[in-house]
Amino acid sequence: MKFEDINPITKFLFAILVFAIVIFVKGIIPLALASFLFVILILIYTSKRSFGLFLLSILPFLMIIWVVNAAFTFCGKEIMNFYTWKLTDAGFIAGTTITLRIFTMLLVSYIFVSSTNPRDFLQALVKYFKMDYRIAFAAFIAIRLLKESRAIINDFNQAFKVRGLKPWNPRRFFALISLIFFSTMRKLFTIAISAESRGFGSYDYRIFRKELKIGLKDYLFSIIISIIIIISFLIGIYYNDFYFGLYSNSFCP
Repeated sequence: MKFEDINPITKFLFAILVFAIVIFVKGIIPLALASFLFVILILIYTSKRSFGLFLLSILPFLMIIWVVNAAFTFCGKEIMNFYTWKLTDAGFIAGTTITLRIFTMLLVSYIFVSSTNPRDFLQALVKYFKMDYRIAFAAFIAIRLLKESRAIINDFNQAFKVRGLKPWNPRRFFALISLIFFSTMRKLFTIAISAESRGFGSYDYRIFRKELKIGLKDYLFSIIISIIIIISFLIGIYYNDFYFGLYSNSFCP
């Protein structure tokens, strides 16, 4: 089973479900276990190299989240101090819990984003949530233009590097912005003419070339995610470490 073969709407709904549950869970054990199981799941079904790069990119962010939440939770028993900063047991729990919440949500987001084609996801929204296909098409065009803007920025940087010039100064920054703006407007004008010539938007429905179905792999994915959630909850309840709370102040007795 590959995540790419799963219906985008199945991944989207379970991502929303995990977000809604994780954001209120206050126990370290269920969050740590859920994070560990999601990491194992990702390592089995996705590229280890790209996932490793993803972990390295979010590590500084997670460290900042832990330090900020641990530093500004003043209640509880003091564990250690560093100059004027004191780390309390409540601060340690708050920092660890909130960091694990965010880490778990980032893992679920990685599963969805890395394995979902934007075209398929927007088509799923049109099919299952009855989104207007005109809005879906506009969103798809916006995503495509963002990717092309990134390619323009890369070409811009390479052109200046070949000439031995520094691309990032105020004058060249405005040149880059102008290049992106006029290139985008030209492409939008071309797309508008093409859509108008084909009568796009004349009908209230649209037939897609690729049909999205919910099959056996979607049910298997749903079962796996449900098992991860249930096991994490049961282990947390068994060790008496399953609570609900949202803000760091809720970690204070």
